Amino acid sequence: MSLKDLCVGAVLLLLLRVQCLHGSALPAVSSYEFTAYRMQQYNLAQQTHGCRGAIVVAEARSAEEPVLTRRCVIMKVPDFTTEKYLEARRQNAAAILILLPRNISSIPHDIVQSFMVSESETLLKETLTPVYVVPEDEQLLYMYEEVKQAAASRTSSIFIRVLRSMITATAFQILVSNNAPIKAVTDTSVATLEGVLPGAGDDVPTIVITAHYDSYGLAPWLAYGADSNGSGVTILLELARLFQRLYSSPSTRPPYNLMFSLTGGGKYNFLGTKRWIEENLDHAESSLLHDNVAFVLCLDSLANADELYMHVSRPPKAETPMHSFMQLLEEVVSSRFPWVTVGLVHKKINLVESTVAWEHERYSLRRIPGFTLSHLEDPKSELRGSILDTISQVDFRKMKRNGIIIAEALAQYMYNLSDKGSPKDMQIFKGQMDFQDSRMSSLMSFLTSVPRATQLLDKEPSHILLVNSLEHEFKRYLQQVHRHNFRQDKRDPDITFFDQMDQPVVMYRVKPAAFDLFLGGCIAAYLGIVYYAIQNLGRVYTKLKAALKSKHQSDKTGSVSTTRRSAARSCASVFEISGGWLVRDPGREVGHGQCPQLYITVYKEQFASPGGAKRAQLRPTSAHRRNNPQPRPDFLFPQSLQPSYKLTHTQPHPSPPVDDGRPLFPPVRHLSFHSPVTTRPDNHLKTAEAGKQLHMPPVNPAAVQAVPSADSLWKLQPAEPPAGPGIQLHAALRNPQRVGYQSNLHPLSAQQPRQRGGAQLRTRPQTSEPAAAQHHFQRTRYYRSHSNNPLDHGGCYSCFQVVKPYQAGHYTIHPEFVSESLS
Repeated sequence: MSLKDLCVGAVLLLLLRVQCLHGSALPAVSSYEFTAYRMQQYNLAQQTHGCRGAIVVAEARSAEEPVLTRRCVIMKVPDFTTEKYLEARRQNAAAILILLPRNISSIPHDIVQSFMVSESETLLKETLTPVYVVPEDEQLLYMYEEVKQAAASRTSSIFIRVLRSMITATAFQILVSNNAPIKAVTDTSVATLEGVLPGAGDDVPTIVITAHYDSYGLAPWLAYGADSNGSGVTILLELARLFQRLYSSPSTRPPYNLMFSLTGGGKYNFLGTKRWIEENLDHAESSLLHDNVAFVLCLDSLANADELYMHVSRPPKAETPMHSFMQLLEEVVSSRFPWVTVGLVHKKINLVESTVAWEHERYSLRRIPGFTLSHLEDPKSELRGSILDTISQVDFRKMKRNGIIIAEALAQYMYNLSDKGSPKDMQIFKGQMDFQDSRMSSLMSFLTSVPRATQLLDKEPSHILLVNSLEHEFKRYLQQVHRHNFRQDKRDPDITFFDQMDQPVVMYRVKPAAFDLFLGGCIAAYLGIVYYAIQNLGRVYTKLKAALKSKHQSDKTGSVSTTRRSAARSCASVFEISGGWLVRDPGREVGHGQCPQLYITVYKEQFASPGGAKRAQLRPTSAHRRNNPQPRPDFLFPQSLQPSYKLTHTQPHPSPPVDDGRPLFPPVRHLSFHSPVTTRPDNHLKTAEAGKQLHMPPVNPAAVQAVPSADSLWKLQPAEPPAGPGIQLHAALRNPQRVGYQSNLHPLSAQQPRQRGGAQLRTRPQTSEPAAAQHHFQRTRYYRSHSNNPLDHGGCYSCFQVVKPYQAGHYTIHPEFVSESLS
């Protein structure tokens, strides 16, 4: 595998690792902007409620983190509890962000109850910690899962936590950068609607049916108020439609004036009811409230449960209209819906407190009898104001049942059917007079289509349209419809709201501070490596080149070994056929068929062609060569006889050479050797030096081994070629006596130099003149044929390396039988 393949594989592995760490269907975005809704903030009766902060610049953390100081705590509905909220406040958390599910019906009932309790307790006191609520989406859920995983990793070892924080962890920065200060809003307008169905006769008593239409919750922009009090408004509008049919005919018109009223500001101390009562009793010249009022029926939270509670400020006296109506209400429930529980809850009005619990208390303070009908027993119940009070929490079947109970009891009271002996289970509202399921569902969907918080109803166009639609419904079925808009006194407002209830929030994906340190270290290491490489470029290049060369040579080791073994066998066969002789070491016996110890090499490993590339090894100095006379190869193994670089283990027995008409191996053109006794061949081109007497330095007789006699020389016997069918042997192997390539030799035959050199070796006298010896041993000459004949294979260097003659333990080619080049 090449270096390029390794780099590509490393990059792909890194990309795959990054995809595994951050692999999700969510596209990776660097920033995400969404709208969050701030917690309630208002002043009521000289008391402050809600959060006072709005600006957030903090890192997102899970509620399970041990340290929350200056962090934005991310919670889902199941995570938001009173304990965790108080703990975040105690640690001075920068903010709290609550993720609200899109589908509230998917939340279990016990979790809904727990969240509502925590929500009501949160709204009781003031806090400086900004609290935001935002509907869930994919990006926010991904952020929540990331911070949850980061919190779960805190339980692992410190090394794993630091490593994850530096490399794989992703932090989220929450930013609410609205620098504008929070301003108080004192010009809030509260609208109240009223309509009348006049009864038969003059100066008849009046029955008032009322409900507040606004909602309340942790965040005003998410308070839809389905049960509290969309259910009361829906039943009131359906009662107006049904009784309008009864009042439309003079024969069925009862002797009671029926007044309907929808008030605003019900969640803030029933401000709209208070101002409407004051308007009718103190400022109006004539009003139905001045006259005989039988009782006031207040509808609140009637869409759930199988209980109905009648909340009164004082128990009604017997024979009073309110007492009679309550009895009829209980009779209708017992006769038609016996599984429903009806109860009376008596709660005195505390005049010390500046707030009231139920709407009927506003009438009781003006000595108008009234009571509130609700399925809630406790006025401080968490169900009366929650952002989870949506249409999914409404039971339309129970809401319709409660509406029928109220309508039947009211009709029996106004028509006095009990005194006329009518059966208790008599049904008046059935058939066309029945409660329409489709209409009740449409009314509830319309009421919960927009949040009905008091501070929004007179500011936003969609909220203003809601109040206008309710007024239209009144005008459709009722008479004498009026709309009262009550504005507060700016100098002394009853309630003060504040702006910036919805804020744009930006979430940034960032790395923690530990990652910055890690990245800085990586950059410093990279720059250090680059600096070192620049300063030591030559050394680095040399090391890389040597490493690549060693790898390349190791890959060719098998092929080179095969080449050497094949060449050795071929050389042995040629010298055996040519009649070559070996010198027998007196201490060893040369067996039959043994070959000389030859060193075979390849041209590319040791030499470069004349005028070619630079030698791989440094050339020794002349002084080193004089002091260390070592032999070296003289000519190269021919290129035409080099075997291919194939694995040798696949060929256990190499095939013999095939006869292609060319010589199996070139003749020995010359041989260079070093010995204390040497000769310089006569050069036919340098006739001036021929025949001169050479003076040689003295030789230690003990260090020189005598030339063995001819009797101690054995001829090399031909080796048996491997037998096998289909093998074509070379002509030289088939007929050793016919050596056809001798004609390509130098005109001076090989036999003459061999005889001449041998004679000079035996007869040349020694000399003691240093100058002659120095002149002779200046350098070792190597000769090469320069023939351009393509059949002349002697143009290469020799593949034989003749070691020091007569060295013990080595067989060398005898100088007498070696030809020397005279070129």
